[in-house]
Amino acid sequence: MNLEKITKKLTLLITCIVFTFSFTANAGPWDWGHGGNNHHKFSEAIWNFYHKKKRPDNLAKTMTFAATRAFDSVDGTFFVDGLIGGDGMRFFKQTMGFSDQVIERNRGRASEFFMERFGLDIADPRLYFTGFEIDPASGYRVIMESGENHKIGKGYPILDGGWGLVVMSPEGIDLGGEFEGTHVPAGSMFVHGNYLIKRGKGRKDLAIGYRSRGPILSVGTGNVINCEVFHPKLGFGVSLGYSEIHQLNNGQITAHARNVLTFPAFGYEQKSLEED
Repeated sequence: MNLEKITKKLTLLITCIVFTFSFTANAGPWDWGHGGNNHHKFSEAIWNFYHKKKRPDNLAKTMTFAATRAFDSVDGTFFVDGLIGGDGMRFFKQTMGFSDQVIERNRGRASEFFMERFGLDIADPRLYFTGFEIDPASGYRVIMESGENHKIGKGYPILDGGWGLVVMSPEGIDLGGEFEGTHVPAGSMFVHGNYLIKRGKGRKDLAIGYRSRGPILSVGTGNVINCEVFHPKLGFGVSLGYSEIHQLNNGQITAHARNVLTFPAFGYEQKSLEED
């Protein structure tokens, strides 16, 4: 490689480091619109440039999440303290390090999102709005990640929590917003939260924001996972999968989840064609 090419790469790398630091110092995965699309596209382009040899075909990054462990549940769900008893505050304060002001702002963004996308008011008595935390005892973890130079071993633990909105009315509810005219049954759920991936060994945690692309509905014996995800460097992606609860003879449960994340959401080819 000649000196000119080396100089260009070093210049681009330094620009990337300075830009990314200044951006991520003020933005988190919960700040979906922070900085504008141009910021996200630039950071994503830089990341892709330096990782193009390690990425899977047509994608910048893929991750596979799984949960398989048996644990004690207070109400048959995978939420800490149960769906009704929990409030997610431990997750927001201890795991994410949010102040009371940030928690309130994050709550407001979730409320606005549920209204804009689904036409749902968190104050509607037919709905139940709450903060939540997925029980870490469920063993939710990253079991595969593209471009990862470190051995994952048994997997990277995932701490998962956020805001949830559940349809409690036995008659279900009619949606508005982007889903105008759609009726969903009781038990349908909508989420706005964060994955915090603990990679250990002195490495920084990886925080990825997520929120519902559509209603979380019961299908077969479980529920479909259908979320859009965001990371300041990777940009926007998608989280698609399935989860189901198994009641065990010893009184415990397993909350089996199989969840695949991809960045960009549906690959470079589709993204390029949609932008043309």
